[in-house]
Parts: sequence; structure tokens; C-alpha cells
Amino acid sequence: DTGHNFQTWVPRVRLLNPYLVRAKVGQSVKLPCTYSVSQERDLYVMCWGRGICPSSKCSSEIVRTDGQKVISKQSGRYQLKGPITRGDVSLTISNVDHKDRGDYCCRIEIPGWFNDIKRNLHLQIYRRGA
Repeated sequence: DTGHNFQTWVPRVRLLNPYLVRAKVGQSVKLPCTYSVSQERDLYVMCWGRGICPSSKCSSEIVRTDGQKVISKQSGRYQLKGPITRGDVSLTISNVDHKDRGDYCCRIEIPGWFNDIKRNLHLQIYRRGA
């Protein structure tokens, strides 16, 4: 009997406060997310999702790339202006509204267990007059 509890070797993920982004209703807003790319083999599949990053993939996925280009998105308001191939996978949301507020997850899917790069961002929306 090895007696090893799976939990003992799972690295503890520190939940840092999400990066805060603020925008006014009707504006375009950029949610920053980048990773280091020095050559083409450093390019990875990535996704954006609504909500805090889960243990794998993206929950409520809104954008996905194949590492070089966007292959799916849930709205024409979502854009990755890039350059994606240089590791800039920041999400631009145009014409933001109150329904866009909340948590977003940027996840770069790196092969191997627990290797993914994850970034949680929180979008605050305020009225034009505010």
C-alpha cells in the first residue's frame, strides 16, 4: 500500500486577486494577456472564458485559438488583435455593456500536468456619466 494521497503532491494554486480592468458602457476594452514566444514551437492553443479559471480548459468559453489564429468566438464583439504569434492574446471587447462585467479567464494550454498559464481578470463597467 503506497498510502499516498493524491492531494499531497498536487501543487497548491495561489488564487491571486484578479487583475482589474475598468471601462465605460459603449467603450472598447482590452483585457491584457501575454506569454513568452521566441520561436514557432513556443506557440500554444489558448482560450478565453467567463468566470475564474477552472482546473482545466475554459468554462463558458468565448474565444479559442489554435496557437496562431482565432478558430472560434462567441461574438463579433470579441477580438484578439495580437500579434497572436508573438504571444499577445489580449482580448478586446467592443461596445461593452453591463452584461460584460465580471470575471474572465485567459488560459494558455501548455502540454503536461499543471503547466497551463492562467490569468484571471475582472471587468468593471460603469455608466458613461460616472
